[in-house]
Amino acid sequence: MKINAYPRFRQTRCCFLISWTAATVAGFLVSLSLFAIGERPDLGGWQGVLGGGAIGLFQGLVLMRYRLGGKRWMLANAIAWGIAGISPIGVVGWFAPEHLTALSSRLVYGIIEGLKIGAIAGFFQWLAMRNPRTNLSALWILLNALIWGIALALGWVVGGELRQVTNLFLSEAIGLTIAWTIVGFLTGIALSLLCFLPSMAAND
Repeated sequence: MKINAYPRFRQTRCCFLISWTAATVAGFLVSLSLFAIGERPDLGGWQGVLGGGAIGLFQGLVLMRYRLGGKRWMLANAIAWGIAGISPIGVVGWFAPEHLTALSSRLVYGIIEGLKIGAIAGFFQWLAMRNPRTNLSALWILLNALIWGIALALGWVVGGELRQVTNLFLSEAIGLTIAWTIVGFLTGIALSLLCFLPSMAAND
């Protein structure tokens, strides 16, 4: 990459990161108008398709702006979350783990469940983002799993902490919103590095 390309790269990555994070959070908030946050038995395949599709739509619009396969991404998200919804994993991005009262339990199970859904979603997203511009897209599965492990654990812990203080169910929604914000921010960083850096280097 030429030296004078770095400012353009930083500006593009910054704009993408802001747009991607905002789109992820907006998609989650819109999904809450389609169905309510609940426990594992309350949410199934259809909720996964609707929720994943809503977030995938908003994220896909950002990807389409940068010509990064937005249509495939929308479909991949809907399929991944739909499969999670009918599996023992469940639609954890919309779970309120009320049965986990100890914060340590929320932390541990949040990491475990986050790693699971991150790997599943990452696999289908990897299929959507595969293209000749980067040979690093397979790394996305690992990165997405790690990001979800961190984000879901923190979101569940924050939700649980607020629930103990306020005794309001709204606390769980706040915790999940924080989780999705972390997911949006960290996946935005990962995608900007995986997608923009190789393509810019190829233009040198």
